[in-house]
Amino acid sequence: MDTNNDRRNFLKTFGKVAAGAALLSVTAPIQGVLAESAEEEKIPFKWVPNALPCELIKEITDDKTPEGYRSFEYTPDNRAHITLITFDVKLEDNTVHNIKFTGGCDGSTMGVARVANGKGVEFIVSRLKGLECNLIQSGSSCPDQLANAVEQADRLITGNACTYCFFAGNFRNMKCANA
Repeated sequence: MDTNNDRRNFLKTFGKVAAGAALLSVTAPIQGVLAESAEEEKIPFKWVPNALPCELIKEITDDKTPEGYRSFEYTPDNRAHITLITFDVKLEDNTVHNIKFTGGCDGSTMGVARVANGKGVEFIVSRLKGLECNLIQSGSSCPDQLANAVEQADRLITGNACTYCFFAGNFRNMKCANA
């Protein structure tokens, strides 16, 4: 029997096992960190408004506006890809016309504008308010922004205060910032 060879093989095997154990002990914490970061829950989008909803709407009725209509311009609240919505409200039957989006996904915004054109304010708000864009997951969407715009325009037409004003501290006079 060659005890030197047995001892040498034992030490080689032991060295490999010890090296492997040492490597595992070093990489285990790293794997733990990587596994933890991969399993971390996504933090939901937290939107902080920069203005009250009633401060985002502006009446732009002028001599080009058809008789019996009021024209509006709405600057969305940065939760969708659109930068501006313009539309007219026919006072006789409270319907929305001539809806135009600036920015956003062309097909989607044109589709929403065509479907909503000629519909009543209440219809638009009830169907579109609260829809969320899955692309940016901001808690809003182009249709939701249209519903917000139409709702604020209706508040200006009827003279009703924006419900958000009360919660934002405008409760002393209960009037919208634009009223």
